[in-house]
Amino acid sequence: MNFFRTSAMLLLSGMLLCGCSSVKKAGKSSSNTTTSSTEAETTQTTTAPVTTTISESLPIDRELKPAEGTYIYDNANILPTDTISECNDYAEFLYENYLINTAVVTVDDLNGSTPEEYAADSYKKIYDDKGSGLLLLINNDTDRDILFRSGRCETYISDDDRSTAFYQATKEIVSGDYKTAIMRLLQLGEKCPVHFFDNSGVFPVDQAAAIENSLKEKSAGVSVLVTSNTTDTPNAEILKTYYERRYKDEKGFMIMLDTDSSTVLVYPESGLPGGYESTLKKACDNAKKGDLAAAVISAAEPFK
Repeated sequence: MNFFRTSAMLLLSGMLLCGCSSVKKAGKSSSNTTTSSTEAETTQTTTAPVTTTISESLPIDRELKPAEGTYIYDNANILPTDTISECNDYAEFLYENYLINTAVVTVDDLNGSTPEEYAADSYKKIYDDKGSGLLLLINNDTDRDILFRSGRCETYISDDDRSTAFYQATKEIVSGDYKTAIMRLLQLGEKCPVHFFDNSGVFPVDQAAAIENSLKEKSAGVSVLVTSNTTDTPNAEILKTYYERRYKDEKGFMIMLDTDSSTVLVYPESGLPGGYESTLKKACDNAKKGDLAAAVISAAEPFK
């Protein structure tokens, strides 16, 4: 296993015992690179006061259906076949249930890019730099692993949560337990809402949490997508695509708020509560007034 990651873990453990709260881990590259707001720090930096208890519990083991898509890109050929299969299944679970664009990329050669640049470029290539996403880069070139976050993942996965998960994941990578390390880091995605998908980031966290809780109480499956459509693709087509992704194996309704055009629509249009046309008009009126919370709440209210 890589000498530098091993040395890093030994250094980190020793300094934590001595009471240091911030540690720069050893690595091949000594350059300091500043990450953007959508990129998590790497395993090179961990903040953990001596009083902090870092959980060593294993990631949640879920029963998952076989994935249809590809989310694991093992360019470095370091992952066992069963690890690729199981992690790919879980990545699709996040992709469908949390609407998180998920990926894991391994690499031996960054081709002159920084780890942050490589992770961001990989996300752009895979997901066209759209939506809320979580991409783990396992970097065997400079040994600086990156958890790239965008949209809701940036909002709901705190730096502390990421650092705690990376502390354990680094030890697992050093020992060759890639599956546990990958699952531990990807499961941070479950900190995001599962009914309220604010890809535009226009709702404060407390307001989003209140809407999420109200949607959870609906007996019919109801979710809300907030986005800003600046493309040529019609809103109805975008909504249908997200709906079929989120409700692939169940029935439900999805409401879409487009903050760019201040419009609200719902899918499917069949089976809606009685009089929903007037409800939708009221929601659109609220959106045009700039009261986005009222638009979403009024659109979801008739669903009991």
